[in-house]
Amino acid sequence: MHGRLHAITAPAWLPSPFGEGQALLHLDLHPENVIVAAGVPYLIDWTNAAAGPAPADITQTWVLIASSLASPR
Repeated sequence: MHGRLHAITAPAWLPSPFGEGQALLHLDLHPENVIVAAGVPYLIDWTNAAAGPAPADITQTWVLIASSLASPR
């Protein structure tokens, strides 16, 4: 899903918090923000969308998912 998303050039009006890069970043990609209809995934909740380098979005997704799997202390 990230590959298809990052192939889209972000609109110029989006913030660029990570510096260089023009990929469209979701920055909140986790299972609850994906709706599947007729076998096609759709991303929702674009509040954090930004422009930037694709690895920033991938890292953010990894952190979100890893932290949701962590055991509470």
